Amino acid sequence: MINSDISSAASNLREKLNLMGPASKHILVDILESLYQAYIFYYPLGQDKIAGFAAMKKGIKFIMLNSSQALGRQNFTLAHELGHFELHQGRDSWDISEKNKAREREADHFAACFLMPEKECRDVFGDTKIFTDFDILRFSQYYRVSFEAARNRIGTLFKNRLKSDKNESVHAIVKKAHAIFPDQNFDDSLYEPSGEVREPVLKFTHMMKQAYTEADISYGKLIEFCQKRKMNPLELIELWGQDH
Repeated sequence: MINSDISSAASNLREKLNLMGPASKHILVDILESLYQAYIFYYPLGQDKIAGFAAMKKGIKFIMLNSSQALGRQNFTLAHELGHFELHQGRDSWDISEKNKAREREADHFAACFLMPEKECRDVFGDTKIFTDFDILRFSQYYRVSFEAARNRIGTLFKNRLKSDKNESVHAIVKKAHAIFPDQNFDDSLYEPSGEVREPVLKFTHMMKQAYTEADISYGKLIEFCQKRKMNPLELIELWGQDH
């Protein structure tokens, strides 16, 4: 698949979703759960382990996200898996035993185009004459991606304007940015692991539906469980009524 077709697929999906601007982790999870009915798990697997993987068994899609990775990397991983669902339908698994490196590159390119769409990048950052490490940091912050992903995208779209010291760590750059631009609110958490543990919302709602409809739990207990998950119990019951 050629890059222009992948870019068009990413653009078409953003248009279909009416998505404008950056896509946060919350938005990506919502897309994967609502549009693809994917079961999404987070678990801290270790920083030197795989960033994540997607699999499909008996028509059910699963995504495991390594929360030991930095938050910006997690966002790119979710968009990468989204790329597999969009571009490589009909496969049972990706990433773990994937021997076709072309598909991995395609999913990476989809993620870059989906998270950092070319037209918007040019509209927002097109006037930047030279992209220093601080400009890359601003780009990274705006699009909620890792510093590396931001630098790679800038290198693709603004190749002749990129001036970056690849030997300096993102943490050193952030530290300098705080000192030089004290009024700027840089989100340091983007470059740190979240360490979250998460079970899929779909799994939770299915479990609650079975328990509530079979009178295993009361309405009061349902409210209690929903409050912990920041969900509206009335909307949940209404959704169950539409589930035939």
